[in-house]
Amino acid sequence: MKKRIVFLLLVVGLSGSIVFAQNSVDGRAFSGSPNVSMVNNKPKVHIPETVIETGENASKQVVAENLFVAGKLGIGFDMTDGTTVPFTTMILKENNIRILFDDSSSTGTFPSNDWAITINSVSDGGDSYYAIEDVTASATPFKIMAGAADSSFVMGSTGRVGLGTATPLKDVHLNKGDTPTLRLEQNNNLGWSAQIWDIAGNEANFFIRDVTNSSSLSFRIQAGTPTNTLTLKSTGYVGIGTWDPEVKLHVAGNIKSDSTLVLNPLTEAPASDEGKVYMDGNDHLLKYFNGTEWLSFDDSQDLLDATLTGTVLQIDIENGTSVSVDLQPLIADLEARVTALEEIVTGKGTVKYSSTRLFQNAPNPFMNQTTIGFYIPETVQNAKLQITGIQGDIVKEIIIYNRGEGSLVIDTNDIENGTFFYSLIIDGQKLDTKTLIKID
Repeated sequence: MKKRIVFLLLVVGLSGSIVFAQNSVDGRAFSGSPNVSMVNNKPKVHIPETVIETGENASKQVVAENLFVAGKLGIGFDMTDGTTVPFTTMILKENNIRILFDDSSSTGTFPSNDWAITINSVSDGGDSYYAIEDVTASATPFKIMAGAADSSFVMGSTGRVGLGTATPLKDVHLNKGDTPTLRLEQNNNLGWSAQIWDIAGNEANFFIRDVTNSSSLSFRIQAGTPTNTLTLKSTGYVGIGTWDPEVKLHVAGNIKSDSTLVLNPLTEAPASDEGKVYMDGNDHLLKYFNGTEWLSFDDSQDLLDATLTGTVLQIDIENGTSVSVDLQPLIADLEARVTALEEIVTGKGTVKYSSTRLFQNAPNPFMNQTTIGFYIPETVQNAKLQITGIQGDIVKEIIIYNRGEGSLVIDTNDIENGTFFYSLIIDGQKLDTKTLIKID
């Protein structure tokens, strides 16, 4: 439909309604003395439909003084004499509604930008909206789409902005039933790579989402996280569990690493504060300060004492550490070997076991499983592998049926963490014993 715009200026001092209408679509204008009539006991002004001129140069009604309407005001091509306007001071009625603010300033540095209030698109199938247009710049800085939810945008009396709430409690208050989100989107209009970030929160967590890169959640805070869980201070110090970090990274609690901890070697010792640890780049040792001097983390502890009680050997090590080892398995193995040698020397023994072999397990120490190799001659009737603890208690026995070269696999289901002895027993005689270590 052809766009139609009405320009009307009139001085009226009445206490009724005034209706301005033009029924033509070809640009006709009307003139004549206004007639005043009473309708429902109220005065109404009507301009006679006298054609002055048609076309683009049609004359306009010009009122050189103030115009006062003490009633309702209706403007537009589709206004009719019977239009009802309850609770409405002014109504604009036609198919393309626009209000133009045309600033005619032309001297000095007075501002002269033109603005318009635009209602709905002029295109068939276009959007329905309310918009404020910067006519001079051909831009639309503000637009409200039809169907926007109640309280989509609220400016409170204190200057606070509510998005989705009529009562904003903070400078910007965003309210939504599921994960209210703020999106930061950089386009590539200025040559930079496009990137999108989302800042959001819900009952589970507050998070930052890298939308561009597979929507990865690079930063998350779980609901209920304690105060000062993470602190970044103006000094550049980072605190975990503390508001007052004293060094670059201050952790108020335990630290666990699932990988290696890398320390840059120092050629000079740092300030001597108890508890400090550093890597010495000169001797390549890890050192700590005990409050008096720098000491290295090495295994060069002095042996203070060793006591054998029965078959148990107790070893006292520097710094009060002590270790007890039951030598019974080793002693029994040595006794069996000595007995076998004596029998061979005296001619009472046999050499049928001389080729028997028990090999060291590999790997050792081990975490998940380890393999023990052996060789048992065909002449052997009974063979088994016996695993004992350091106190001499039998942990496991495995019957060996194969002869010749073979192996057994020991896994986490067989033994717990610790140090153990394993022995090869042939026809009731323990021929060899070795040590295996199970760790986490």
